[in-house]
Amino acid sequence: MASKPQFDALLGGDTEVPIEVDTMRFATARAQEIAAISQALDDSQKGKLIFQRLPRHMRRRVMGHNAKRMPRNLRDAYSQQLLKSSGGSVAKHKKPSRKHRRRPANLLDEYNRRQRNFVWLETHIWHAKRFHMTERWGYRLALFPNDRSYRACYRAAANHCLLQDISFLCCIELTGPLSLLLEGLAKHTFSGLSFAARCFLDGAREGEVMFYEGGKAPWHPIGTVNFFWKPCKSSTSSMERSLWIWAHPAFYQSIIDALTVTFQLTSNSESDELVQSEESCCGPAKKKLKTENAAHKSVEEQKLLTRNVPFERTPKFTSKCNQVQMALLKDTLNRFRLTGPLSQAILEEALQLVNETNEHSINFSDTNGVTSNPQEEQNNLNSSEQCLLDNDPHGREAHHQFWLSNQGLPSPGELPPKMILSLTVKDPRLQIPDKRTKAVPNLSGKKCPESPSLPPIPYVSPLWFSDIRDSVTKSKLSTSELNKLRSKLLVPGLLRTSENNESKDDTVSRSRLEASVSSKIPMMLVQRPGSQDPLTKRLGFGCGWDIILTAGWAMPFWLAFVFRCARPSGLREASAHELERGLCEFLPPDSKAGIEEMLRIEGDLRKSYFRLPPNKRPNFIKLGISCPFKCDWSNLIRDWISSQEESNGLSDGGELPSTTEEYFVLRDHKILQDLNKLIVEIWSSLSKMPLANSTQENLHQKLIKFPKFPSQKYSLLPVRLEAVQKGVTDDMSIICIPSEEDIVKILSDSFKNDLIETQNSDENQDVRQNIRNNHKKLLLRLRRQRVRAKRKEELIMESDSGSAKKKADSDEKHPTQDLVIAHNSKMEDLWLPNTNKLGSIKNACSRETAGFVTKGNFSFTEAKGCGVGYISYLSLWKLLQVWIDHYPQKIVTTSTVKSANVIVLVRSPNSYQYRLAKLSIVD
Repeated sequence: MASKPQFDALLGGDTEVPIEVDTMRFATARAQEIAAISQALDDSQKGKLIFQRLPRHMRRRVMGHNAKRMPRNLRDAYSQQLLKSSGGSVAKHKKPSRKHRRRPANLLDEYNRRQRNFVWLETHIWHAKRFHMTERWGYRLALFPNDRSYRACYRAAANHCLLQDISFLCCIELTGPLSLLLEGLAKHTFSGLSFAARCFLDGAREGEVMFYEGGKAPWHPIGTVNFFWKPCKSSTSSMERSLWIWAHPAFYQSIIDALTVTFQLTSNSESDELVQSEESCCGPAKKKLKTENAAHKSVEEQKLLTRNVPFERTPKFTSKCNQVQMALLKDTLNRFRLTGPLSQAILEEALQLVNETNEHSINFSDTNGVTSNPQEEQNNLNSSEQCLLDNDPHGREAHHQFWLSNQGLPSPGELPPKMILSLTVKDPRLQIPDKRTKAVPNLSGKKCPESPSLPPIPYVSPLWFSDIRDSVTKSKLSTSELNKLRSKLLVPGLLRTSENNESKDDTVSRSRLEASVSSKIPMMLVQRPGSQDPLTKRLGFGCGWDIILTAGWAMPFWLAFVFRCARPSGLREASAHELERGLCEFLPPDSKAGIEEMLRIEGDLRKSYFRLPPNKRPNFIKLGISCPFKCDWSNLIRDWISSQEESNGLSDGGELPSTTEEYFVLRDHKILQDLNKLIVEIWSSLSKMPLANSTQENLHQKLIKFPKFPSQKYSLLPVRLEAVQKGVTDDMSIICIPSEEDIVKILSDSFKNDLIETQNSDENQDVRQNIRNNHKKLLLRLRRQRVRAKRKEELIMESDSGSAKKKADSDEKHPTQDLVIAHNSKMEDLWLPNTNKLGSIKNACSRETAGFVTKGNFSFTEAKGCGVGYISYLSLWKLLQVWIDHYPQKIVTTSTVKSANVIVLVRSPNSYQYRLAKLSIVD
């Protein structure tokens, strides 16, 4: 085989290699090759992917979604490659970086923006980290804590201290001649102590009254309100007085409307009307926040942009004769509630009174917390502050002395009930402990007072003056500013100043330190007595204090109380505590707010019920529960009226007034006391004496003396229930009247909870099954339409152009959506009982229904199941009559009837078992 020709001519080839190399030609040729290689590498359409050009140790999965994670020299090429692979524009991240979102200015704007739909309390951020939050009545409120159940909160309320922020209560200020105010307010009260009671007129105590619509009592109640008058030494009918009314936000706007009509009030300006309309919308309305010159405002001022601070922004109303004025102080005052025996000790440690010996009562600093000199500050005081300084120093000292003299009391329940104390205290942040420390009554070095002294004379608190409230709010130092002051101290601890620790380079002047140390906060303490009847609850159970503060000072005092081991609570704990005390709900069922709350609860229970699978749902048709999700008071009253005969002796001759409501709750204290007394007399006679014929006749004579009043057949009676044996009373449980057979079983010694409701037949069961099967077949037949609609939607979403027409096509309903909605609605109707087929609410089950339980649970104070609710007035008469007629003709010594309360039957809406309960009237 012949060898191949060589390259070199010397070795037999055709080409001659030059002896020397031309460097310029060689470099030029190589430069062209290098440029071609570089162009090939930069071009994403040639060669490898940009992502594959990275070393293996630099490749990350997140780089495939974010081009900014690539090296800078490859970002443009990688972006073009992503654009080509996606078939359209690359989706840009609209969400800014967290560093940008966490800027202080952006945080403040976000803080105010998120309050447009639902108002936040000043303690919202603290609660949001530790509580489950809920949206109620236009506020974002704490519902229950995430760390503890209610048992821990009950221990705190019973033996320690339970803390709740009730700043959502709205304050209304009325000012005018005393005679005009009392004349107008008398139209909104019915029975009991009213606004004109002597014990409230001097301003020394807080009152509580049911507020009705003008001239319609006892019909159309609005809600329970708290009130107290501005203190005055001498009260005459022509003297101008001021009144604060505290209303729940559920019926706050209704009270404003009622007062506007009664006193013929009109808004002072169009801006006030706008603010009022925005506040009354409970959420959907959005307030326009004024953010001009936000850079020059402090952080504390920007947090209060959503509130009516200062007083110039507060909505105001004036009567036509300019004699009565109304100011809406909503969200301008903070109110805390401390419940429990240790609330007294917590306040004694957290509140440090201002020493008034060598200084004025009020020495408010300016917005920055710096005062130039005392003379200039005294000249800047307005008329209200100067009046406060000059007029009643003895009253202020008397309140401070009363607080100091009663320190060491084991419980606030030993103090005069409903008394109001006006104190001036220092900034609580100066005395806050390093860690949580439990506050206990301080008994070292002095004896505990055997009995509290008399309440001090009424004193006008600085909180009554709007200028002082605004100045106190503006003078508050932020936490960061206070920490800067602390960092300049030589010794950690209290903010103290001296001439030795000042230097020329110190950025904080001594006047600033003195101003911060001498900051004075006016506050009002309202005592709550708790239980006053030792026969029903432990004496003093539920006692405590209410603290009223100006806007901006909620968090310092809140943390001061929490660091003294006050346990925070929410709405669930407050509702459960009211049940422990045996009180009915704060929203009565005959009010507009109570009806709205009942509809909300019904909607929540209905959704929870139909989220369950069919085999997990209680069948209310078989259970004989006519209204499982609500208390149908109107139909219950209608059924009892239609079944009651004139021969029963309860006809009052009165007809239903011209109102839209068909029932009302009886709140006349005298009638309720008479009913309780009658029940005790009849039941004691039944349980102690053999029932001869003469005895039964005497009891029937007592029953004839049943209290009568106009429109009594339309009334509901508030009742309290206690389980006789075992069993827990649930919400929406029915209260039934026992039959003759039930009375024999109850009084027998062999009673073992064998009162069972007979199961009803469910005629809709087969109908539901047939409808469900037919619906499945129909959906299976229409499956192709759903598949085509889904594919069409996917094609629209994957298309390059996102026109409005294609977006509208993608939002169209599925072909079977209307069928599914109609099927679900029909199935819900078939699952729930039909009242028309059952006959009535009263006769829905084998025992007659007398009423419903609105709130029930296990009571820790009674160690048994308890509940509160309402029954028909006519059903109570029938209940007593049944026990008298069917009581056995012998002495009964069983423990069941030893109590002084009549026995009724209670059944939960998801159970067949009847439980025995003792019924008593709530007075």
